[in-house]
Amino acid sequence: MKKVLVKAAVLSLSLILISAFSVSTALPAMLETFKEYSQEQVEMLISVPSFSITATLLASPWLSKYIKERKMVLGGLLLLSVSGMVPVFFQQYSLILGTRILLGIGIGMVSAKAVSIISERYQGEEKTVLLGYRGAAEGLGNAVMTLAAGQLLAVRWNYAFLVYSLGFLIFFLYLVFVPEKTTWKNREHKSAEKNFSIKGCAGITGFYAAAAGLLTCVNSGCSLRIPLLVLERGFGTETEASILLSSMMVAGIFAGICFGWMAHIFGGRLPVFSFLLTGAGLAVMVFSRNLFQLGTGALLTGFFYTFSLTCVFNGLSERLPGETVHGATSAVLACCNLCAACSPIILKGLQRLDSKTGTPLLVYACGAVLIGGMILLKERSWKSV
Repeated sequence: MKKVLVKAAVLSLSLILISAFSVSTALPAMLETFKEYSQEQVEMLISVPSFSITATLLASPWLSKYIKERKMVLGGLLLLSVSGMVPVFFQQYSLILGTRILLGIGIGMVSAKAVSIISERYQGEEKTVLLGYRGAAEGLGNAVMTLAAGQLLAVRWNYAFLVYSLGFLIFFLYLVFVPEKTTWKNREHKSAEKNFSIKGCAGITGFYAAAAGLLTCVNSGCSLRIPLLVLERGFGTETEASILLSSMMVAGIFAGICFGWMAHIFGGRLPVFSFLLTGAGLAVMVFSRNLFQLGTGALLTGFFYTFSLTCVFNGLSERLPGETVHGATSAVLACCNLCAACSPIILKGLQRLDSKTGTPLLVYACGAVLIGGMILLKERSWKSV
């Protein structure tokens, strides 16, 4: 029972990792409140945590040398909970902007540890299953917090920020159930026995960072382009678009739950299949002729996007020495957050290739297929690093 509670507490860290945009439904009301500010300035209140998350993740390997894992996680949870709830009590623009930056720092302090703690402390099939559950917890947390923020918004827009009180519950779970790092069983990483060069580690990390960055663009691109595809092609209204996006989220949660089982069946072939089928799902959406086809593509993409991203983190822990996993994970997560923050700019740039709404998704599909092919070709070379 104790082991189950420890795992639950570790997985709970992922519930709040992508919560920066959970309060985005409050944006219209915030625009009304802050009329003296431009739309871009008000939107910055929602998006600015992405930049401080990225900066914190990049600094995380350095911070880890001076701050113990337990203190960093608990400090990050406390910081994101307190700063996240400030708009509930104070509605000054500059104060909210500052606390949203602090929110990003808190999330950044927790993010890398939420992934690496699994990669460093668990082994084999148990680790693979937990990484899948972690992805499911991330999606579930985002869905619940977004839904809760929407309900609280009906009372008053600033009440939407009460969703960050979830951080206090996670703080308690981690404090009570997760033991000090020294009490964990030392992780035997067979890859660490190999003579890894700095160039080899950097190459593997760089490849996975690029793959994770592409997947982040896929997720953001679907969120921004599916509503437009539904309306432009006459497949339905905003309601149908919302249902498709929600279905993608549910598919991702389900994918995380069954990841361990699928990894056991397909083994090392799973990353290849996942990226190829992510690309296939995107292609189905781009060339869809009705709502059913678009929905099928969305479900495929949502499911195998989660598989692909989990394969990235699992691949890092399998191919790198244990002592480098945290730094590599931080770099990959930083790339994810940077791509998420720049996603609208990337979409606009790709749109110049062709004015069609689905063009960026088609480019992402080609990228996913390319990465799947590269993984297939590089399997042998990675084994000899």
